[in-house]
Amino acid sequence: GHDLSGGMFAFAEVCARGIRRFELLLHADGESVGAASGQEAALLEQVALQCAWLPLVQAALGMGQVCWQASVVCSRPGAPAGNWHADIGHSKYSFGGESSPSPPALCVFVPLVPLAAPKVLDGAVRHERGCTAFWPGSHKYSACLHLGAAAANQLKCAVPMAPLPLGAACMYDYRVVHAGSPNDDFGDAMPRDAGGGTSGAFADASAPAADGGVGGNRPILQIAYFRRGFRERYRNYGWHEVLS
Repeated sequence: GHDLSGGMFAFAEVCARGIRRFELLLHADGESVGAASGQEAALLEQVALQCAWLPLVQAALGMGQVCWQASVVCSRPGAPAGNWHADIGHSKYSFGGESSPSPPALCVFVPLVPLAAPKVLDGAVRHERGCTAFWPGSHKYSACLHLGAAAANQLKCAVPMAPLPLGAACMYDYRVVHAGSPNDDFGDAMPRDAGGGTSGAFADASAPAADGGVGGNRPILQIAYFRRGFRERYRNYGWHEVLS
């Protein structure tokens, strides 16, 4: 799902975020995009604009009417940790010719399955389905942009967004440094590679599951809100609709 010539995310229907990690753009610019139907678009609009967190979004962005878009990102069993990054630069964002310390955009994560906090078993960290970890306060300083791994490993200041129940919400400033944790939820089955050894990359996540058929998958609804004039296109999502 990448435009390899330009290094941009290309396709709305599905875009690879990494090994066994995918994203689908569903709603943008006021209409359904990519994998979403018209009926689903109406439901997404209801979730995005009639939610408990909308007043917080409006206050943080400094305006009553905001632009928004929605997507689903899914991490499958065997997905490794993602890279530490921010969705936009951390310095004061030049907006309409004026610099502002307030965020140009916010993102809300709504897990579609319950997310458990990582735990240590027999000296090893067990992530299960995993979650997203954040570096609190990193949106204030531009130098933090490339120091996420050091902050997590050396300073021990990364904070997981879990535990988080199904349908709850986690909201963050687009400038906050964050990373997706691994998904090592293989259930009772031990994945094996072609040589007979165990390997997360060859996990079979297609077997029926007791939790609605999602198995160890980690689907998360993402709703991004923007100040008027902020252009998200091709920054973090693909927009070309192959199946339209």
